[in-house]
Amino acid sequence: MRECWLAHGRLRVSDARLISRAEILTAGTGAAVEAAEVAAAEVAAVNAAAVAEAAATAEAAAKAAADAPGRHRRGQSPGC
Repeated sequence: MRECWLAHGRLRVSDARLISRAEILTAGTGAAVEAAEVAAAEVAAVNAAAVAEAAATAEAAAKAAADAPGRHRRGQSPGC
């Protein structure tokens, strides 16, 4: 009877170790998913900032080109 109890006790310890490993793996996977989501959000924010900066740069370049001396607006002759 004692041997049975010891075997049962060992089984319980083994089960506890397996559960602990499973919990650790699950927690690690959850942390990896969360880190990936944070990284994706950061990339999206950087992309949005880059698009906004590019638009502002293009707008400034267009304004500078329109305001540059020697440039003629559409519909105006060079003599005016």
